[in-house]
Amino acid sequence: MRLLIADTIFPKGHCCLNKHLLEILLRNEKIAEVKLIDYQDYYANHSNKVTSYNVSFLFKSKNAYLNYICQFLNSILIVFLCLRIRYDKVFFFTFDTLSFTLLRLVICKPIYLFHHNNTDHLLNKYKRKIFKTYMNKVNHVVFADFIKDYLVSIGVSANRIFVISHPLPDLSFTSKMQNTNGPNMYIALGHANDENIIHDLIEYEKQKHCLERNNIHLVLRTQNSFNELPLSINIVTGFLAEEHYIDYYRKAKGVLILYPDYFKYRFSGVLLDALVAKKKVIGRNIPIVRYYAQRYPSCCSFFEGVDDLMKKILLDNIALNVNEEVYTSFLSAHSDQVITSQLNEILL
Repeated sequence: MRLLIADTIFPKGHCCLNKHLLEILLRNEKIAEVKLIDYQDYYANHSNKVTSYNVSFLFKSKNAYLNYICQFLNSILIVFLCLRIRYDKVFFFTFDTLSFTLLRLVICKPIYLFHHNNTDHLLNKYKRKIFKTYMNKVNHVVFADFIKDYLVSIGVSANRIFVISHPLPDLSFTSKMQNTNGPNMYIALGHANDENIIHDLIEYEKQKHCLERNNIHLVLRTQNSFNELPLSINIVTGFLAEEHYIDYYRKAKGVLILYPDYFKYRFSGVLLDALVAKKKVIGRNIPIVRYYAQRYPSCCSFFEGVDDLMKKILLDNIALNVNEEVYTSFLSAHSDQVITSQLNEILL
């Protein structure tokens, strides 16, 4: 089989994930050749099994409307490139919901779309309406059953949806974060943190001093600045260097997922980093947190409000560390071998 791997966005945040997926596919004996659309060496090293086709995309704009125009123009570039390539199936590791309408009209081979935040965007009625024009003419790859359930609920045929486990972060990277000799620290370093929850946490601690009395420290990532903080809370703004990120994880006892309630049908890299690094997770009651809380209740739990979050932090602080048997089960469920088996269903 000749497999084409394409992209219309090449997001920096997915670079490691997409490279990992490519590595898994290159080890698959069912694939004779991989045709790879690349952009500015997004995929660094390739094997002899890969034929690369470089594409020159237009700039991205911070203006949403200009960015959509760029996406459509970029899709036209991909169209002309795809017309020159011979392949049997095509995987879009990332795609834009709106501009993909153009690509779908030109590509005649079986198409598989890998979903990320696209699925959350379908809550927008206009994007959902456009998505419905092609949703049952292509195939979909998602990283969890609850994302599949949502797509089915809006009319996507269940037979067109494939669920694969999310590849894990580099274990050599996360092993650096497994030392727990530091203080009783809980961290929330996600870029999507809900500023309202952070504000409420800070105000709660100012009034009740629960964390300070129990010698617990929080480190919260926020876009806002605060004139006065409790002694038990630090904030991080802007870019966080890798060595600082690792250091926070090494010292942390647990990880908080403080995403907004509209973070519904997508995955969380922060949550995966936490579980791979053997850190317990306490997160907002959103689908991705509930998904892991159901599977690994001793490692992951969810809270309903700031008062409930504080209670769970205090209880977790005196609880045991992650059980090795549970940890091994988690690693096994997300192993390359399992993902290869799941991808084989697509490649048949």
